[in-house]
Amino acid sequence: EEALHGVLARDTTCFPQQIGLAATFDPALGHDMGRAIAAEARARGIGEVFAPVMDLSRDPRYGRMEESYGEDTFLSARFAGAGVRGLQGDDLSAPDAVAAEPKHFCAYGTPVGGLNCAPCANSKHEVYSDHLPVFEAAYLEAGAMNAMCSYTAVDSVPVSMDRELLTGVLREKWGMRGFVRSDMTAVSRLWDWFFITGDPDEAIRLGLEAGVDLQLFDFSHEKWREGIETLIEQGRMDRAVLENAARRVLRVKMLLGLFENPYADEEREAVMLRHPAHLALAEKIADESLVLLKNQGGLLPLSKNIGTIALVGPCADSHMLGDYIADGTRSVTLLEAMKAAVSEKTVILHE
Repeated sequence: EEALHGVLARDTTCFPQQIGLAATFDPALGHDMGRAIAAEARARGIGEVFAPVMDLSRDPRYGRMEESYGEDTFLSARFAGAGVRGLQGDDLSAPDAVAAEPKHFCAYGTPVGGLNCAPCANSKHEVYSDHLPVFEAAYLEAGAMNAMCSYTAVDSVPVSMDRELLTGVLREKWGMRGFVRSDMTAVSRLWDWFFITGDPDEAIRLGLEAGVDLQLFDFSHEKWREGIETLIEQGRMDRAVLENAARRVLRVKMLLGLFENPYADEEREAVMLRHPAHLALAEKIADESLVLLKNQGGLLPLSKNIGTIALVGPCADSHMLGDYIADGTRSVTLLEAMKAAVSEKTVILHE
């Protein structure tokens, strides 16, 4: 399940977005947030999460910048490693640990023109010098289990068919133990977006042979299975490619202990979801993420003696929690919080 800043499910704790987390400059908070997310995810029966996001974001036009740790390679790498260690803990089979699937490998956060899913705007040199060190910290230092393959293309080569990245770097250089999942349609785009091939089966072959092990519904499950069968039967793909992919998926399931303990402990859900410690941690991260540029005249904290306050803007009375939020997520708007902070005599003008 998605868990960028909390498990994407009802009644779970919503943490600040990663851009806010990074603004704390405290990777230990990222570790603790990972531990809390893992405990809530596993209590819901979720053994793997599509997180953390490790894309460097340097173009303000990019609409998913809030999901990233920002623009800096060093800072992002420190948070990437801390987040993975928090999610995975010391034992993947523990009831408060999940397999991390860092995304989007790689260079997804700097698309041409800031357009989501566009090719990478950076050269291959920049990808290796600036982007990959963030993922390296997650895999080589923190032992991240899996990877999500991005839509993007680097120097016109789509990542979903780039064996150098998916096998040479991830597995042979960094020793990743788990599997690569395609971001939704990353493999099918070899056929219908990049036009590398006019044959959907050939797109499946290019992805699998490069190092993709599992699709995220690029095709229907029937088409994915039938395409693999056809490729092997026609001698266009070695059966060992399929066996390697299956082995990697099964290895992760075994490490998670899913064969010994396939079901979640239902009693843990009522205890772990929105646990008081998790709510307190979310508030602490929010507090630490704030940057007060100037407090002229000691305006803050707000005094109960203030006569009138004007609160203006689209974020004033709406739940601006970012993307990947479950319906029904509980929160307090700025207007509601301000009313609670001042006296009943204070007039708050809101527009």
